[in-house]
Amino acid sequence: MGGASPPFFSAFFCPLFNPAPMRTRFSAPFSAFFARRSGLVAASLALLMLALGWALPQESQARRWHGQEPAATTTYRNTATIALKDLPKQGQQVYALVLQGGPFRFDKDGSVFFNREQILPKQKRGYYREYTVAANDFTPARGAKRIVCGGWAPRQPDDCYYSADHYASFMRIQAQP
Repeated sequence: MGGASPPFFSAFFCPLFNPAPMRTRFSAPFSAFFARRSGLVAASLALLMLALGWALPQESQARRWHGQEPAATTTYRNTATIALKDLPKQGQQVYALVLQGGPFRFDKDGSVFFNREQILPKQKRGYYREYTVAANDFTPARGAKRIVCGGWAPRQPDDCYYSADHYASFMRIQAQP
């Protein structure tokens, strides 16, 4: 492309890549002119990223669309169940602590679980709370095992679910045989 650039190109893009010509061509100070242009570019990029974020499917939704849903994932309509006595020893201890209100070992225990995976029944924010089932009594790491309880009274949950694989699947805990 030989010759002069189109007027739009030079007026809009030159300040972004070569600020020197702007000092002599316009009476407005360079910094104000550049700030207006960079703000427009930044706002345009932000809107584009926001639009792409809404347009692209979520990972779990994309897997369902392509028939790649993991076999271990269960939905609330057919969630498997597990008896309380069949939970790991640490899981039984955490369940007992949930019913008595603590104290819990990890700071995050008792925090709101947002159900982003949408495996559990859909509820309003704040309904579900998560609790860590540590691998043993000595590890400082939380690991992947969790108990998620639903209900508006944390000490009297409506339902509790056990996940051994960090929310990829859930089993409803049956406290009574």
